[in-house]
Amino acid sequence: MTLVAILSGAGISTDSGIPDYRGPNGVWRKDPEAEKLVTYDFYMADPEIRRRSWQMRRTASTWNAEPNAAHRAVAELERSGTPVRVITQNIDGLHQLAGLPARKVLELHGTAREVTCTRCHARSSMAEALERVEGARRTRRARSAAGS
Repeated sequence: MTLVAILSGAGISTDSGIPDYRGPNGVWRKDPEAEKLVTYDFYMADPEIRRRSWQMRRTASTWNAEPNAAHRAVAELERSGTPVRVITQNIDGLHQLAGLPARKVLELHGTAREVTCTRCHARSSMAEALERVEGARRTRRARSAAGS
């Protein structure tokens, strides 16, 4: 049986409400500074960019997005017995949410659903990381309100 390789990019997820980056209505065209929020060197060099980057992650459309007909069609093709591998530029994880096994998806740019600590290299889900960031933010706010 022939292995089917499917290449996907930002366009497949726009129907799920996730904007692309470089298209006419893309995130980086609307806000050229936004690219700094996801560029490692800028992120590491500037605490303000790190704060804005985590804020962006908390409010990203990725978290409410659902797989669309295209994601579901790819997963159905795999369920029908066709050997499928997806190579995607997307970081949204929607192929997997549609039911495609993670081992059959190569995410070229990584995933927005996992993070790796830049100091100790520990990995966790983005949800766990966002909870830690929010907890630290609340602690700083409480200390500030208490005058410490």
